[in-house]
Amino acid sequence: AKRGISSMKSSIEIQSDLQVHSHTRRFMRVPVDVLVHVSTNGLRIADKATDLSEGGIGVVTSSPIAPRTVVDVRLELPHSDGMVDLKGHVIWATSESMGIRFETHDCRLADSVERVRRELDSI
Repeated sequence: AKRGISSMKSSIEIQSDLQVHSHTRRFMRVPVDVLVHVSTNGLRIADKATDLSEGGIGVVTSSPIAPRTVVDVRLELPHSDGMVDLKGHVIWATSESMGIRFETHDCRLADSVERVRRELDSI
């Protein structure tokens, strides 16, 4: 019984943390699994995006780029064969991931994110 309560408590704490963090974002992110290319000053990495919004992206990488670095992002759009090119800067980084805020916007990205949101809502 203790194990179930402990798991439930962790789940509640995680949900609370996500709600607090999501309120600081201008755009709600959606979970994705798409290829993303990030480049800056001759450094190019190709990794997987784990979450995406009109305003930014979370990237799992073994080569994170330092926060405040300006980057070029080339992203596969979810549910599409298209690619989109955006400018951004790294907001945060850990040893295994980084968050990038987009400085430019593309209506194809917004359409793609909205399509993913509708799919998630229908589940």
